[in-house]
Amino acid sequence: MNYRIFLVEDRVSFLVKALGDKVGVGETDDSGMVTVDVVIESAFDLLQIFHAGVEVGMAPVKVV
Repeated sequence: MNYRIFLVEDRVSFLVKALGDKVGVGETDDSGMVTVDVVIESAFDLLQIFHAGVEVGMAPVKVV
């Protein structure tokens, strides 16, 4: 199934790394949110999304 989600811009790369061509990245709005279309075909895809979230949590924090 196809899903449309909204992510903070700096987290999109983690999802693309996890799912590759199953992710379509849209435009960034003024608040820094990106429209992302994701194709989820199996439980393994969901596991990959979960792991992408874990990697976001483990990444060093950017101080702005």
